[in-house]
Amino acid sequence: MAVRGPRLEFAVGAFLLLALASLLVLALASTNKKFGFGSDSYELTARFSNLGQLRPQAPVKIGGVVVGQVAGIKLDPVKFDSIVTLDINNEYKDLPADTSAGIFTSGLLGENYIGLSPGGDPETLKPGEEIAFTQPAVDLLQLVGKYMFSGGGKPAEGADAGADASAPPAAQGSASKVVLDSSTRILSTLEQRRAEFRKDPAALKQFITSEFNRMFDRGYAARLVLGVHGRGASDADVKLFADALADNLTSRYGTSLLDFNTKLRVRIKSESPLPGNRGVKVSSEMLRDGGDPIPVDYLIRNVGGQWKAFDVMIEGISYVQTFKNQFDAPLRQKSIAQVAADLRAGKMQVNGGN
Repeated sequence: MAVRGPRLEFAVGAFLLLALASLLVLALASTNKKFGFGSDSYELTARFSNLGQLRPQAPVKIGGVVVGQVAGIKLDPVKFDSIVTLDINNEYKDLPADTSAGIFTSGLLGENYIGLSPGGDPETLKPGEEIAFTQPAVDLLQLVGKYMFSGGGKPAEGADAGADASAPPAAQGSASKVVLDSSTRILSTLEQRRAEFRKDPAALKQFITSEFNRMFDRGYAARLVLGVHGRGASDADVKLFADALADNLTSRYGTSLLDFNTKLRVRIKSESPLPGNRGVKVSSEMLRDGGDPIPVDYLIRNVGGQWKAFDVMIEGISYVQTFKNQFDAPLRQKSIAQVAADLRAGKMQVNGGN
């Protein structure tokens, strides 16, 4: 029988300890990387009102390419929003500060994932910062069911357009008051001048254009819609696109406002600051007799002492994100000026498709 010497036993013991230590390091480095062993990613956070079926470890994608994963999900105990922590690969560390995040579904019944849409801001998101512009998960089945079985939202006899009497008053000079006053004014005017507008489309267009310019920050909204295609673009090109987009919208959908239910009442729910001092979010509801409330959120910023909206989200669907997705392909093939010209000529319509 061979006799084991102390040197052999020491060598075997040292080898086992080294192997165990190596396995421990690998295990830590391959899980959550919280111990700093060669981390090749950084964290961002995003806040959502509805997560759908989003789960930890879900992929984070840009243009269909996986760039990270969901590292964690928690509930804000004060605002009751869901805060999602994103683990992004370091090779994508220069994401523009106006990058938006949305929750999407792979196919009709596939898994939820986070989709990032980079913007055109020269500033970049720093590790640990919160993404300001988000779009929650949309439950399509619930959305369809709401409008099929909610009673159509017909106004009750004697119901008046305007603010909900039970809603708390908005503070004087606040973004919430601007939303409340504008909504009430538009609904009331449409109700009072409906017959006139039907006979005189030019008067309707003048009214819509006036309200649009009064309430909407079309230049900043256009830059958000342009996204990465707006990087380095001149103010003149952005204005061309902004004006063409606004004109196309009013021409295509202006007359549909005459059939709009003006007996809705507006209720302001909350007002909260956006991350990075980018403005405020005003959450409201359109109340209708015989139907569920319609949630409408406004993203607003102070421009020269006036509150102006740059995005509107109805049922969680963002105006900016919708058109950003639509115009991405055309802007990859044509210049901003050419796309603006196509919009003005009617070769392209703002209807979610070319």
